[in-house]
Amino acid sequence: MLDFEKLFPTRLARAVLWAGQQERYVLAKGVFLDQKQTEDAVRIGVRYTNSVRLLWAEQIPQPADGLLRQVNRQAGLTSPRTGGLTLGYGILLRPNVWGWRQMLAHELVHVTQYEQQAGIEGFLQKYIKEILTVGYVNSHMERDAVRISEDY
Repeated sequence: MLDFEKLFPTRLARAVLWAGQQERYVLAKGVFLDQKQTEDAVRIGVRYTNSVRLLWAEQIPQPADGLLRQVNRQAGLTSPRTGGLTLGYGILLRPNVWGWRQMLAHELVHVTQYEQQAGIEGFLQKYIKEILTVGYVNSHMERDAVRISEDY
């Protein structure tokens, strides 16, 4: 088991760097939301819908940094079964969930959370801390994404 208090401050910067690199890739290669997706994004509360991009991903990327990979595994953030991942305005979706409105709605809730936390660093600081302290299922941010996406 990793010591959260010792790990978090020293690894947050690496996590932010990795997430920013992934976001830039998705923004460069991804597609804009279509009209219906944009309407859903507005309804969910995304401020800058024109900034959001979707990218088809055969696999959800994993950090190369060994300790970040360990945190990922311990916290259960992503796994081979993960359907989607949001990094800032970049949303990665696996083929099995591409076109699934509820999954996209879930990820769009995370976009609003990134906006509310003033970007990647603020979001990751809050999100990872929640996941590592109360668990994925009990995380307020995840529960909000699940609750709100149930309407889609």
